[in-house]
Amino acid sequence: MFTLPEDNQTAKVETIIDIYKSILAGKRKEFPRGTWNPYNSGYDNANRCIRYLFEEHLQFSKEQVLEQSNASFFSKWKLRGMLDLFDGSTHKPIISAFPEWEIKPWHFKNTSKGTWNRDTIREYVNEVLFSNGVENKEQLLLKLNKAFLKQTGLDKIQLAFRKLKLHETMGRQQAGIYEFFHYCCPDWQLKVWELEFVDRWYDEDAIEALKWLIEDRLGWSPDYAITNLKKQHFRDHGLYGLLVRRFNDSIKNAVKFAYPD
Repeated sequence: MFTLPEDNQTAKVETIIDIYKSILAGKRKEFPRGTWNPYNSGYDNANRCIRYLFEEHLQFSKEQVLEQSNASFFSKWKLRGMLDLFDGSTHKPIISAFPEWEIKPWHFKNTSKGTWNRDTIREYVNEVLFSNGVENKEQLLLKLNKAFLKQTGLDKIQLAFRKLKLHETMGRQQAGIYEFFHYCCPDWQLKVWELEFVDRWYDEDAIEALKWLIEDRLGWSPDYAITNLKKQHFRDHGLYGLLVRRFNDSIKNAVKFAYPD
């Protein structure tokens, strides 16, 4: 509420909506100082103005709101200064004003500053996977290819993942497909060698894959593997690329690498 004196009359109390209406009508140039102060009803003022603008003044549907929300739009409707309250984001004001819509940042037509972070990337990827019938690791591996990533838009989210360097939080040097999905779906315990194509074989991945093949899949000891492991075993378990790329097609070198002692 704002108390504004009138000439020789009793002071009149104006609401933030009264003030906003007068600005839209061209009767006032700007909001009073402190309107967007976060410690003095700034967020409440913002919520009220936004709801008035979309629901009453423009009578927008939810879809129209999500489509039109950008910096130029807020400038046009005299709310550009309000964005500073939300760190310049054009999404946060809408999310704040319409909590009943349960809006996520990616529901907007255009991404805004700060849309993607370690939490929103993970949440978005899981939402996209679920909406495409992917609810576990096995279903992901059946569908995972470049066409699927492009079709779902996850290829662009992987770029955001790389830009934020989230792979470094996993102790990885690159942000490949494995790092991306292992980060977003940690409960699935995805293994590097389960992917159709491995971007790069790190030492720890190679050792884990070799021990998985020899001990878990074949049930052999290292000594037995040295003389009995064949290239076909690698092919049958999707590890022939590892043998060729890391060990120059040498089974002996591969086994010794996994079991140096």
